[in-house]
Amino acid sequence: MIGNGRILMLGMSAILLFTGCTANEYPKAEYKKEEGKPAYIMAGRVSSTADSDISTKISGKVAKVFVKEGDTVEKGTPLLRLETAELYAQLAQAQAGVALAQANYEKMKTGARPEQKVQAQAALDNAKKSKEIAEANYYRNNELYKSGALSKQQLEAVEVQLQAAVSQETSASAQVELLRGESGENLKIAQLQVAQAQAVLESVKAQVDNGVIAAPYEGTIVGSYVEAGELASPGIKLFTIQGVGSLKIEGLYWAKLKRETRSL
Repeated sequence: MIGNGRILMLGMSAILLFTGCTANEYPKAEYKKEEGKPAYIMAGRVSSTADSDISTKISGKVAKVFVKEGDTVEKGTPLLRLETAELYAQLAQAQAGVALAQANYEKMKTGARPEQKVQAQAALDNAKKSKEIAEANYYRNNELYKSGALSKQQLEAVEVQLQAAVSQETSASAQVELLRGESGENLKIAQLQVAQAQAVLESVKAQVDNGVIAAPYEGTIVGSYVEAGELASPGIKLFTIQGVGSLKIEGLYWAKLKRETRSL
């Protein structure tokens, strides 16, 4: 009660004080103009120096979308995954192709078993002996033909035997070389087939990797234009990402103003 009485007394005193003042006795407000720093009005927009539209490198059906507009992502964050079952089947085929080509090359490079090589060499030795005998027989009969003791038909028969012996030696020699190891030309072809199979494998691997689209850098997804089940193709925009710390203001200066401060 005592406190309330003091407040009441103070309030009444204040009322009497202001009531006793005439109009000329009220304090006057003073306005003082001060030159302030220049200000500008500008119209423009805030944009990013690292905005990127993201699309896929391969065509495919969208299996899952991992982000939505407004999400913040790190570099490498998966944004979208395509259906890649068919690509994985192609990957398995490519891996099998590399294995087959490599096995064929190794087989040609290694050659035949040792016993096969021994048999082929023995056949070549026999063919060489047969040719030597055929050559000696031909030379002897040729001398008889020159002396008139042998007819031309008989000499021609001996000559045919010599040609057969030469052909047999050539064939046996080729078989030995084949079993020792493939010729340099065939090995080069086999090696090229291995390289081609590996190139196909790497190409399919790249397509499988492209089945997952990731963020190229840290930023914010400011646009998402695709849903699961839709078809994604190269060149069609799927997302827009805005890089972090890459904002800028684009605008035009309209006017230069001066600030005016007033003090009471």
